[in-house]
This record gives sequence, C-alpha cells and structure tokens, in this order.
Amino acid sequence: MMAFIENWLDCPTIEQIQGYDYVIISFAVSYVWAPGKNQCDEQCKVSSPVPICANGNLQKLREWQQAGTKVLLSFGGAGMGGSWSSSPDDCWEYCYNVGAADVASQVAAIVEDQGFDGVDIDFEYHVTRDKAVPFLSQLTTDLQGLMPAYKTVSHAPMDHTVDRGDAYYDLLKSIAPSVDYVLPQYYNGFMKPGISPSAAKTHFTDLVDDVFGGDASKVIFGFCIADCSSFNVNSGQAVNVMSAVTQWFPDNGGAYLWAGAADRGNVWSRDVREFLSSVNGTSGA
Repeated sequence: MMAFIENWLDCPTIEQIQGYDYVIISFAVSYVWAPGKNQCDEQCKVSSPVPICANGNLQKLREWQQAGTKVLLSFGGAGMGGSWSSSPDDCWEYCYNVGAADVASQVAAIVEDQGFDGVDIDFEYHVTRDKAVPFLSQLTTDLQGLMPAYKTVSHAPMDHTVDRGDAYYDLLKSIAPSVDYVLPQYYNGFMKPGISPSAAKTHFTDLVDDVFGGDASKVIFGFCIADCSSFNVNSGQAVNVMSAVTQWFPDNGGAYLWAGAADRGNVWSRDVREFLSSVNGTSGA
C-alpha cells in the first residue's frame, strides 16, 4: 500500500502513515509557484531541502521511517508541465537543456542529504521521442547508478501515455531493469476501472508481461480518492478492482492512492489494505 503525500498540506498523523508501506512526498520541483504560470528555474535547480508536509516539518521523514514506512521523493508533478491544453507550465524544457546527468545528480544528492528511500519520477508532460524519452531514460539509469542499490526508483505515468506502442511505454520497456516499480495513474486517462475493472485488464497485462517480462510485483495500481472528478474511486470500488487484479496476477504489486489528505484516519485505505493483507497473509493493522 502506497500513498502520495502533498507536502504543502497539513501533516498526516503517525497513525495514518503507519497504514502505508510507502509514502511518496510530492513534489521536488525546479520552479516557484506563481498564479497563471510557474516561474521555472532556467538552470533546472531543484529546490532543496524538499518539504515533507506543511511546507516544512523535515523531522517527519525520520519519524515515519522509524514507524516502519519507507519514504520516497517524487520529482516532477503537474506543476513542472502538463501535456493537456490548459497547462502553460514548461519547466521540463529547461531541464532538457541542462541535461539528465545534472538533474539526476541534484536529485540523488537530495535523497542522500535528507535520507529518502528513493525517487519516484512523476512525468506528465509531452512524451516526445527526441527530448523527453532520452532525458527520462538517462535520468532513471543515472539515479540507479548514483544511489545505493537498496534505494527505489519508480515511475508514475498517466495511464494513457503508457499504452502499448506509446513512446513512454517503449521507454519503460527499454529501461525495465532500472525501474523498481511503475505506478500507472488509472485516473488520468480514459479508462474507468472503478466502474469496470476489466477496462484496465489489457493495459495492466501489457505492462506486466511485455514491459516487465511477467513480473507483476513491479506494477502498482493507482487510484484517486477525491479530486479527479468522474475518475474518483471509493474504497469499495477499489477493493473490487484489486480483487480482479489479483485474479489476473496473484503476485501484483499492490495499490496506491492520490492523495493522503483525502485519506485522513485511513478511512479510504483501510478496506483496501485489509483486502491486500487477506491475500498475502499479512496483518492489516
């Protein structure tokens, strides 16, 4: 069970954090928020230290790890640039100019300095084969090389950008040995598995069998709780989805949610966590 935690909002309680195996701090960025269009750093300097919650509270990272939860750093997010027509942000362009090696070095240094357990790459910008693909490829492999082997490197792509044959799909397949997990956002595309789990079966199966050679543990199903309009999924629907996913692939990687503020008290995640525990023989507490 994973959860993205919005680092600009109030801190979750330790009890909520203990309900997750991983939390993913959102986001490390190279911009300053501004109304209308974010102010990109032209040298793609990633702001450091990265807030954990409530725009600070750096000590929470260690507290959460001591409670048994791994803490990843998510680099990117919609504010770095989105592929949808209403997004004016384009900070990834400056990162392309600086180069993946420089950006990977910065992010790896933040992971080391603050003690994160790894990095999640959240890329929602235009997946161009001439710029985005080589950048993301080197960013991923460099991060794996710069960090200790026990650190995690994952990707959280929008589901519609990783259909079989898409540039991002081909990218993931080419760097699969360097990716510990992929977290498809099954709330940022056209499928609505919360209504009908079978809508995602072919997509999920392609990621497992074609990208990761049958290793279903690398693919973690993504849900949105509250702020994704018609893509929101309640906990009962999520249990239904994970029941279907478990029938397809008993050794699937589990589930994650966007985002923590909508799961105060683990109201949403409790049912999903208990289901996952029931099928893998662990305690849901």
